[in-house]
Amino acid sequence: MSGERYLPFVVALHVGTALTLLIYFLGGRIRLFSGAYGSLIGRPNKDGRLFGRLVLAAIPPGLWASCSGIPWPRSSPCRFSQASC
Repeated sequence: MSGERYLPFVVALHVGTALTLLIYFLGGRIRLFSGAYGSLIGRPNKDGRLFGRLVLAAIPPGLWASCSGIPWPRSSPCRFSQASC
């Protein structure tokens, strides 16, 4: 049997899983972004600090990917040149 026959099923399975996760964790994301907004307007809280830590934690992997020579997809051009890394 050909694998193309099951492609619509696999796509539907992945879309269903993604939607389920988005809905299940919606409350946590709302708290996280409202905490970030509270920190921006001068009322820091636990969720705002968590958002800041997540942003800071994303910087090293982004720099590593930019400077490691991993080829970027053509749809998202690299803003860093190898000379600057």
